[in-house]
Amino acid sequence: MHSQLNKQVMKIQMMFSALRTGMILVIMLAAAGLPEVLAVPDNPANETSATAGDTNDTNLDSTSATAGDTNDTNLDSTSATAHPSGGNGEHFLPNGVGYYDNGTMMVPMNGKTHKFHLHTKIDFYPYGIPHGPTVTPDPLVGCPPNANSSSAYAYTASRAKCGLAEFDPLNNKTATQQQLSADSRYWVYGGDAPAENATYSYYEDPQGLHIGVKAPSNGTYAGFYAAGPNTTSTLFHAALTAPVRTVPSNNNYFQNGMYVQTAQGSINYVTCVSVTNNVGTVWVVVHASGTATSATQFDLLWVDNSPNQSLTRDCTIVTNGDNYLKVYLDGALVYAGSNLNLQMPMPFNVYMEPQSSYAGQLLYGTYNNYYETTSENMTLSGAPPGTSTVNLVDTAGNTIASSPVKSGSAVLDLGRYLEPVNGSIVLQDMNNNKIGSTPAVSGIFGGDAYVANLTASPSLAQSGLVAHDPLNNQTATLQQLQASQQFWSYGGDTPTYSVYENQQGLHIGVKAPSNGTYGGYTAASPPLGVSLLHAVVTVKVRSLNTTGMDFQGGLYADDPDQINYATCVAITQSDDTYWSVVAATGNTTTANQYNVLYTDTSPGQPLKRDCTIVTNGTNFLAVYLDHILVYTNSSLNLQLKPSATSNMQAGLESETSYGPSLLEGIYKDFYATTGQDITVNNLPPNAATVRLVGSSGSVLESSPVTSGTAQINIAKYHFPLAVAINVYDSSNGLVATTQDPVSAYGGNVYTYRVTTINSTGSGSPPSTVTVPQSPTGLVATAGNAQVSLSWSAPSSNGGSAITGYNVYRGTTAGGESSVPVATVTTSTYADTGLTNGQTYYYTVKAVNSAGTSAASNEASATPSASIASTITVYAHRIPAPYWDPCFAITCSAGTGPGASMWIALYNSVGGFIEGGFADENGFNFTGLNPTATYYVYPTDCDSCHGSTHDVIFQYWGDNNSTVRPRAATVGASLDAWYSCTNNCSGGP
Repeated sequence: MHSQLNKQVMKIQMMFSALRTGMILVIMLAAAGLPEVLAVPDNPANETSATAGDTNDTNLDSTSATAGDTNDTNLDSTSATAHPSGGNGEHFLPNGVGYYDNGTMMVPMNGKTHKFHLHTKIDFYPYGIPHGPTVTPDPLVGCPPNANSSSAYAYTASRAKCGLAEFDPLNNKTATQQQLSADSRYWVYGGDAPAENATYSYYEDPQGLHIGVKAPSNGTYAGFYAAGPNTTSTLFHAALTAPVRTVPSNNNYFQNGMYVQTAQGSINYVTCVSVTNNVGTVWVVVHASGTATSATQFDLLWVDNSPNQSLTRDCTIVTNGDNYLKVYLDGALVYAGSNLNLQMPMPFNVYMEPQSSYAGQLLYGTYNNYYETTSENMTLSGAPPGTSTVNLVDTAGNTIASSPVKSGSAVLDLGRYLEPVNGSIVLQDMNNNKIGSTPAVSGIFGGDAYVANLTASPSLAQSGLVAHDPLNNQTATLQQLQASQQFWSYGGDTPTYSVYENQQGLHIGVKAPSNGTYGGYTAASPPLGVSLLHAVVTVKVRSLNTTGMDFQGGLYADDPDQINYATCVAITQSDDTYWSVVAATGNTTTANQYNVLYTDTSPGQPLKRDCTIVTNGTNFLAVYLDHILVYTNSSLNLQLKPSATSNMQAGLESETSYGPSLLEGIYKDFYATTGQDITVNNLPPNAATVRLVGSSGSVLESSPVTSGTAQINIAKYHFPLAVAINVYDSSNGLVATTQDPVSAYGGNVYTYRVTTINSTGSGSPPSTVTVPQSPTGLVATAGNAQVSLSWSAPSSNGGSAITGYNVYRGTTAGGESSVPVATVTTSTYADTGLTNGQTYYYTVKAVNSAGTSAASNEASATPSASIASTITVYAHRIPAPYWDPCFAITCSAGTGPGASMWIALYNSVGGFIEGGFADENGFNFTGLNPTATYYVYPTDCDSCHGSTHDVIFQYWGDNNSTVRPRAATVGASLDAWYSCTNNCSGGP
């Protein structure tokens, strides 16, 4: 018998269709926690009382009984007294059926309710199996190592933790009983067969571990086992084989099972076991609990009473020993519960045990493919943003396990499968596009923990940024600007002018010598080998009070030797301000031919606009105003580059024919790049498309791949453009990604690079890692006792991810401390607790694995209690009937009062300032600079109805633009009306 466990008798009545009509077989399941199978005729004698010693009753259905009835083969009593006979601490009735301990349960079967009588026995080792020092035995196999290989997709996964605790195939050697007994490093062998004078035997061969037992006499149970050491695993598996379908003896049984039992002193266990009698073989699942010496409560959890069951079945038991239990037979879940009272505290012992009451021959239970794992689940962490699902796909391409991703992690249940499971771990986005996959993995176990690794990414090979001057990061007079002359040179033909720089930008003011006589002043760059120029241009008055006079402020692409130029310019006259695109050619002293290429004559135009000029200097010109393409032509005669080696220069110029007063143009956020395109090259053969993905997850631009290269025009966007660069194959599988957003400029060249994953799951790029370039565009904004800083990430991270930024502060120009006042991971920082009226100076340095970059530009600000500091945004969500029939009428955030939307505030160079949820009551952005312009950007909801939706805004940006955020200044109160859609047909 299973000496660590306790006997139970469970009566199962089954009707086999093969038997003649009227024959009823009652199956009694018994053993150490096992049912004992007894076949008896249905005797109509229903006695209401009985006396001990009734020698010929074959079915004593009495309500009371005294132990000792020597020939009763089915004692259906509700109470009984144990017979004192038996050996080795076991208490048996003389016929070996076992004594009753008031443990009964009622089980409905075949339309009838049957009473199951349970029996117990004393445990040989109530406090666990006595093992020597536990060492891993020779047959136990560990997790296979991670392969040194890269995936065909951007992400792969490497094993960070192995869940396999023990694995013994039990058929990988030939060993005798003596050899197995001598090797007690893992399995120990024992049982009550020796004390019962019963025959037993065990050995191992290519069929498995064979344990045989023969009862000393029919009706007397004997058992023998192989027991494992203490373990805290939670999943246990073995393939169990019964030797015969029937035994040729009525009322005698052979039972073969795997048991998981607490090692902490109580006879508490769960088991899956086969029971064979003269009629057939059935499989059952049982839970028992009791004391240190006996089991007192038995629960039949599941029974298969179908005929002709397989003699070999895979059994998997999953349990925490407390409230949770699952049992699988041949991969089918036959029992599951999570609110149990198992009373099986860890650690556990596992037993492989046959037992028999049949004395006719030695019968062997056979066991193989034993393993135990720390969990039934495989986990994956580190899934990149946008990952919706992780699937385990077998070698035939079938998805055998799947899990949604939450916070970058997924949990896949492998309990039903034979382990190790072979297949690929596949990451998918919400559109079921494959964004990551391992090569075929051999040997995935429950408890394995995998980590997603970026294996292929486009990395910056060449920066397109040539010059960048925010023009509002310092306070400087004309004399100071002229003294520096590091980039800009200043000059003009008007006697009355004013030039200075502050947090609003570079101010260039001019006054005509007299009405009708033009005068101008310019900040000119050196010749630049670029093809894209950008600046934000502002004029301060909408109209002049004198007819025929005008004021002009613009960005110019100039020939440095001739009066040849292309410009986007604001022209203020007596009626209004208009924006134009003009090309002019001339000589060294004057322009003599003008071509007005575009003019916006609509009333009430903005006085400030983003202007981008893209040109090759010869025949091609494209101009964007507020990121909208207003003019393009590739058949011009621009003459901006008289020779192949001559480079254009940029000019910021104010010009006027108005004499009464000085008028200013304001210029900021100047940059110049070598091109308007991002180039991604050296792509693998399966690359089909490159997409630029914004922070909200939307695709901003895309391009097909030709001969391993893609070019994507980003001229309409404000640089730097924060995007992830994703490369897809023809099936929309992600084959490469930058993962984190890059700060992209026109002219940037990115090269596909593979990171090799080694056996520890780590990797390094083939190129040398250096310190990053300096952060750019540092802007300091004063508030009340605080200064808000924002900057742009370096154009190159040196081949290693930026891990943070060090912020340095001083009270004199160039006097920043060598010790940072803060280290942050974002590109913004609010320095609080400052003294109003004191000017503070700042620089920022980027940090990666190689070290710290050089300092950014210096920025300064003077906090003041008088600074107004608030912009308020009121958000309103409206119902949209076009959602039907795709989704419900409301998004997850709802409609009406209290419905909110995330609103973000950015500074003039695209740096994030603050964000929050606005509703109809408004959200306040505080601590802002009253002289600065900000941009309000309502962002998308990420998971309306479980998938990303578009957000439709009735008012999005300036001048009803649907492209850019809305500009706002301190004191503004803005309304944001919006609705959600999932791009269903019929939607906007």
